[in-house]
Amino acid sequence: MNVPEEYVSTLRGDGHDVVYSRAALGPEATDDAIVAYVASEGMAIINTSIYNYSCDYATISTRVSKL
Repeated sequence: MNVPEEYVSTLRGDGHDVVYSRAALGPEATDDAIVAYVASEGMAIINTSIYNYSCDYATISTRVSKL
């Protein structure tokens, strides 16, 4: 996903695990596959695109940031 490195560094610095979807599932993973993975792992989606995941998956914890 398109998360700036400073976000990743800050999260990791605070002790959070950060996993890129393309590393865990491959670059062709569908939105549904990503959401299923996140739900199964108890993770949250962090994405800086205001057009992805904002309304479709209300039961999954999401954080959308606009730069």
